[in-house]
Amino acid sequence: MAVLAYPNTYPETSCIAVREALAAGCRVVTSALAALPETTAGFARLVPPGEDRAAYRDGFVAATVAALEEGAAADLSALESRLRRQVDQVAAASNWPSLAGLWAEWLRGLS
Repeated sequence: MAVLAYPNTYPETSCIAVREALAAGCRVVTSALAALPETTAGFARLVPPGEDRAAYRDGFVAATVAALEEGAAADLSALESRLRRQVDQVAAASNWPSLAGLWAEWLRGLS
């Protein structure tokens, strides 16, 4: 799979499908909504959803096509290096023990 095209319009707190795609070394195009910018950690093309759904659709399609064209024309060594950094970052920060630790820390701060 070259690109996960995830045209989300729901304000998710996170997204397991996006995390899994990043961990697998897949490029991601999704909305810049809710926690998706944080979840993607700078490794995705983020499209602002806005109020105009037709404009969002057009922007999302354009971003997805650009991601596909970029992959087809890319220097494979540079693309592989970028995807390796992506996979390494996700492995270090988006694993369940790490995420559980963040939640535990947040919960301790509530008392």
